[in-house]
Amino acid sequence: MNSLQRYQNEIKNGRCLLCNDGTTEFASKTRRVKDRLVGGLSELISDGKYTYQDGAYTKFTLQGNVTLIMNLTSESYQHNKNTLLATTFSERLLQVHHRLTREEKNMWLEKSRKTKSLRYEEKITIDDICLEVSITKKYLERIRAFSRRFSYPTLKTQIGCQDLVTATLCAHAALNNRDEICDDDFTFLRMVEPYLTDPFSSNEGKIVEYYDRGLSYRRICRKLGKTGNYLGQVQRVVDRAALRGVIVKRVKDRGSSLTKKGG
Repeated sequence: MNSLQRYQNEIKNGRCLLCNDGTTEFASKTRRVKDRLVGGLSELISDGKYTYQDGAYTKFTLQGNVTLIMNLTSESYQHNKNTLLATTFSERLLQVHHRLTREEKNMWLEKSRKTKSLRYEEKITIDDICLEVSITKKYLERIRAFSRRFSYPTLKTQIGCQDLVTATLCAHAALNNRDEICDDDFTFLRMVEPYLTDPFSSNEGKIVEYYDRGLSYRRICRKLGKTGNYLGQVQRVVDRAALRGVIVKRVKDRGSSLTKKGG
């Protein structure tokens, strides 16, 4: 965070921070520095203000409208999600996942040299987007429905997802230079939805969704094509989702243990 001190004036005017290699960013830091980085970015993104203080020696304030785009490898995401990304940091970001197919890897190898030489004559500037986007009341129910759907695969609360859904709708409208969201923006949301599921934890979202619909642990296992040995995993996912406020556990499931015979 202290490296951003030199950009205080630029941040005041609003900036999107780009971190093309979040894997190296996290791997190269000690736990204390990583905690400060994640905490500082969380404050800056949500509150538009962060004060850095290193004892009595260094103190400065970053203030401005800041967003963030960060790339992580799947391995790094798995390693960090429970120690770093399970904080309020992840609640402020829309996490999308993509697993490259063999065809995509081959295509990348074929076109990598060509893409490195690409140069774009035109760039998107502040004049090309709409700075103020409004949402009419007729879309509020659709936003709530999408927020609930997004909460299952992301294991975030519906309230948190509603902020992300609204921000995504407004951003898409702004990039299309519109001052009001329309049906086309919801089409973009549907395009994003398949990428919300972590390919290495693909059943978690389905488990939470099925439980929220009223299915028992055993029926969830059958739905997923799993045997009774999978009951423990189902309970762990449900417990984690309940702890995060994504769902509310039913009374009969509170304090239950699936390790007991007949559980």
